[in-house]
Amino acid sequence: TPSSNSIYGLNQVKQTATGHALEFDDTPGNQRILIKHNTGAGLELKQDGSIVISTKNSRLDVCGGSHDVIVEGDATMVYKSNLDLFVKGEFNIDCLDFNVNVRGDKTENTNGSVTETVSGGVISTVTGNVSEFVTENKTSTILGSETSYVKGAYSVNVQGSVNLAAEEDLFASSGKIMNLAANNTTISANDMTVQGGAGTIGGTSMLFSGKGAVFEAGVTAPTFHGD
Repeated sequence: TPSSNSIYGLNQVKQTATGHALEFDDTPGNQRILIKHNTGAGLELKQDGSIVISTKNSRLDVCGGSHDVIVEGDATMVYKSNLDLFVKGEFNIDCLDFNVNVRGDKTENTNGSVTETVSGGVISTVTGNVSEFVTENKTSTILGSETSYVKGAYSVNVQGSVNLAAEEDLFASSGKIMNLAANNTTISANDMTVQGGAGTIGGTSMLFSGKGAVFEAGVTAPTFHGD
């Protein structure tokens, strides 16, 4: 819409029989150039130097060479339908902050490797389930501490070997029941204490060896050796 009415003699308009128009307006405060199609599509160079391109149907830009877009101010792109972006070469983004808001699902497919470097912290919040599937090895290197809080059950199923090594203390505790079961179990220490309020230590083929023993109740055995 013109900012002011055009003045006769300062506005040159050429219009064809089918309604195409070419307009050069030199009216003070409304200097503009307009190229308009009879469908309403057109290009307008406004009084302040702004350019407006309008079409009611499709628009196609074909560039045989390089294409650079430089915007000094803010920019907004609005697509009310789908948007497909195909890049045959590298796709590089260099920005200050990068924000992505997905109102639906998000899917990423990478045929090669993924390298990610984060100089600051990482915060991840998932309100649903998390599933991770790795076909080969996985390695995690943590130079600081690691803490896991689990409100529900926690299960680790390993078909191979499991090694737990700590340079300092190692604690395992349970509020109810703790079961350790294996075909062959070895527990060794320079200083060991095994105690409990009640229970049984031993089995049909167990052998006890030590420096001494204290029993608060009787002892029954088929044979005694020594004093």
